[in-house]
Amino acid sequence: GTALTHGADKGESISQLEQIPVTQTTWAEWKSRFPNTLVLDRNTGYKRPYEDPSPYFMHFTSGKDWFPVDVIQETQEGQNDRAMIYGILLNNKAKAFPMAELSEKKVVNDTLNGVNLVLITDKESGSIRVYLRDQYLFSTYKKFEIKDQEGHSWHVAENELQKEGTDEHLRRIPGQRAFLTTWFTWYPES
Repeated sequence: GTALTHGADKGESISQLEQIPVTQTTWAEWKSRFPNTLVLDRNTGYKRPYEDPSPYFMHFTSGKDWFPVDVIQETQEGQNDRAMIYGILLNNKAKAFPMAELSEKKVVNDTLNGVNLVLITDKESGSIRVYLRDQYLFSTYKKFEIKDQEGHSWHVAENELQKEGTDEHLRRIPGQRAFLTTWFTWYPES
């Protein structure tokens, strides 16, 4: 994203922030992978319902559109502002993947702006990770292990896919969950 920063003698300047991959997952999955993790206090000083399953709990369950926008495209006809997608922005091109489709397929090989990608969804925790895939096609995913078209196993790590028995790895790239209408407001060409 773009951030505004204030310089002591230069006034406002605009600088591009590097987007980094993040993981939205369950606490159980995260803690099993990173047992030394510490949690910040939920008491933030702001009135926010963090005790609910999600800060947007009421938004998802109320049945009304809280942030209506007029950007729904033909493929999203009839969707409301609670429909979720997983979005990727790569080399100034954006693409949105319906969360329900990712959850059902678990592994999606795709291409965005000429770059081969693989999206891996852990159905149990709901986490989604996106990696470069070069010439590989991936299929079977079982808890932090994925197989390529030749049957080789790859370890699914936070920052990369690591091919078993080799030094080969494929880098993870950023992606994010978003409300469908919000994503298409930012990236209408998706």
